[in-house]
Amino acid sequence: MAIFENVVTRLEQAEVIDPPANAVRSVLDRVIKPPVEDVLSGSWLGHPVHPVLVTAPIGAWLSAGFLDVTKGDPVAARRLVGFGVCCAVASAATGWSDWRKTSGPASRVGLVHAVCNGTAVALYAGSWRARVAGHDRLGRRLAFAGAVFLGVGGFLGGHLSYALAVNVRPTSDVGTEFAAR
Repeated sequence: MAIFENVVTRLEQAEVIDPPANAVRSVLDRVIKPPVEDVLSGSWLGHPVHPVLVTAPIGAWLSAGFLDVTKGDPVAARRLVGFGVCCAVASAATGWSDWRKTSGPASRVGLVHAVCNGTAVALYAGSWRARVAGHDRLGRRLAFAGAVFLGVGGFLGGHLSYALAVNVRPTSDVGTEFAAR
């Protein structure tokens, strides 16, 4: 849709994002060093790890949302929300590691992607806490808000991969990379 394309194009061009992006990158560069960088990047696997890990929190949270909407088991929904929050930690670590190597439009979109996903994680963590305290209705509302941010973050993540080709290698390189091992 044209509206989404216009928003993302403006985001790609928003140089106002560069100073905070550079500040975050500076901190991450001091924290993420080999061999941690190698683990987070997926070099040991020959494939980025972030796209694989994001499926766990997304799947858990969507499953909890299904239970919420269908008035399914609230205990199972609470467990799924908590599991998603736990899985999001590893997913975020791999995403930040990958993002450090971006620049320009990809860096800008990536930072907003991370902020949206971080907001989703915070809302889902609040949902889990509310559910544990017996406030299921509040927990469902926080999870719904988290799902909105998760959707926006996911859209931006897809844009990073498919439009900006972040962490995408040409197929011809993949075959030679594995042949060299």
